[in-house]
Amino acid sequence: MFKKSLATVAMSVMLAACNSDLPNATEEQLLKLFGDREEMGITLISSHMIECLDLISDDAVRFYVDFSDETTSDFTTTCYKWLHERIEQADQNPMGYTMAHLEDPELGLLLKQLREKQDKLITELREQERAEIAERRRAENEERDRHNIEELEQAKAENPLPCGPVPCDPLKAQAMQQIPGIPRPSHLR
Repeated sequence: MFKKSLATVAMSVMLAACNSDLPNATEEQLLKLFGDREEMGITLISSHMIECLDLISDDAVRFYVDFSDETTSDFTTTCYKWLHERIEQADQNPMGYTMAHLEDPELGLLLKQLREKQDKLITELREQERAEIAERRRAENEERDRHNIEELEQAKAENPLPCGPVPCDPLKAQAMQQIPGIPRPSHLR
């Protein structure tokens, strides 16, 4: 079963790459024509676009089984109009895609693969962004710690405790210094 599925996927990929019926287009051209949203500076092909291409190529019949014929017909009509408007824009469609090309299931497969590639790229960019934020926070924490240590050292230098080499309670020592007439213990002199 697994080998059969793998063979089917491999054959589909080969057909998509070798299909001479589809106009040759770079990834950039496909994204310009079929991309309809942007995330993190990367143009993406939306799930709506993929669903429309699947629907008009009859590749999505299994998704619309529970809908009435009228609802499915409305979806299909909306998709045809939307896609037709898109391919009619000459600046976005220099490859000359027609509605017949859009009905080819191989185009849907090709765009799904491109979408997966773009999704993976966005995931990598998000991870990189998270790592940069974590590094920036770590550096800020180190700087704050260094600053706090410097302030503590400066405070110690300005107000030394009279304990000397013998351990003492800093609060008691400070209190004893402030009360006049009380002799200091010998180890504090």
